[in-house]
Amino acid sequence: MRIAEGRWKERQINFVNAPRPLPRFVGSGPLRAQSWKAVDVTSLVAGLLSSVNLVLVTTSANDTRFASRETGLHGPRLVVETVPTETTTSTRTVAPPPPPGG
Repeated sequence: MRIAEGRWKERQINFVNAPRPLPRFVGSGPLRAQSWKAVDVTSLVAGLLSSVNLVLVTTSANDTRFASRETGLHGPRLVVETVPTETTTSTRTVAPPPPPGG
């Protein structure tokens, strides 16, 4: 999986106008037909503050096909897991009630 530069719109993208993949990549390892594959792309997106374009590419000579979102249950899924960069704590101070008659 590679990160890509440029902007695009889902319903207008095609092979010709797709963003150009950048050289940074994360390998997925072997893929199996009709199964999910989790790929940790943290090293690609760490430090980026805005949107991220990810591109699936292959170096395999075999025919590689991926389902599109239109295929329903078997379409691709993007799961984003985030971890807070810093933990903050807050304290609440409550003043004691005033003495009776005071």
